[in-house]
Amino acid sequence: MNPNPKLYFYCALFAFLAIGLGIIMGLVGDFGKRKLPDGLHSPVLAMELIRYDGEDVSKILGSAGDPGDDRPQMIRQIELDWVLIVFYTILFLFLSLILYQRDNRRLALFTRLLVIPAAVFDILENLAILGLLRGSGNIAIPAVLLDMSSRDSAPRIWSLAKWALIFLLLIPITRLYMDKDLPIFRRSIGFIAGGLGLIASILGMCGVFFHTDSLIEMGANFMASSLLVGFVFFATHSWLADGLLPALDRLANQKFLRKLTTWPSDEEDLST
Repeated sequence: MNPNPKLYFYCALFAFLAIGLGIIMGLVGDFGKRKLPDGLHSPVLAMELIRYDGEDVSKILGSAGDPGDDRPQMIRQIELDWVLIVFYTILFLFLSLILYQRDNRRLALFTRLLVIPAAVFDILENLAILGLLRGSGNIAIPAVLLDMSSRDSAPRIWSLAKWALIFLLLIPITRLYMDKDLPIFRRSIGFIAGGLGLIASILGMCGVFFHTDSLIEMGANFMASSLLVGFVFFATHSWLADGLLPALDRLANQKFLRKLTTWPSDEEDLST
């Protein structure tokens, strides 16, 4: 059964929103340059995976109250992350609907069963980080929730669970991209998106199980690339449905391009 074309539009929409919000988070994340633990490059991920065996928040975000204190920056990142959780949860639910309508019902159920716990662990992770940062700014979260999410190994325990589920989610989603019946150009886009997703899943799961945080970061970077290519895949569902050349022909027939494509030749007519 062919999925409803609107589902591809909604997947493209929420992929675009997630990508856009990720770019905004990167632009507003004005963190100071510090050597982060475990070979990480992202202070946000370092806070998610923080350990208590010799390192503390100050090594990641600076000393509290100093001019270079990045705790307010981290709180701002979490404020945006609440919205990102909503975006990626809805995106995965739409992806599961496409799987279901393509008769991949077990994969669709698998996706739905994983995405909700992943979002819950992401929320607990944010609450645990805010619990570490309480007293560093106005945190509009009830203290009881911060205490409930705080454990001896929090937020790391919630973060590892979240990343494990998200990296697992990339496996069934790859089935959406690997469609041999698609025109070759769009099929190529799908293979790139699916391949990047599989690489992200393998690297990320190895990072989770072998406690190698740098692999988790590499997996997250490959996942971001997969999401970007996946956006192109879903956004071109209708435009590239018949292949690249028919799509270019339709583009050439657009009113604003018609004059260019029918521009008279400046060569002399040799027949005269």
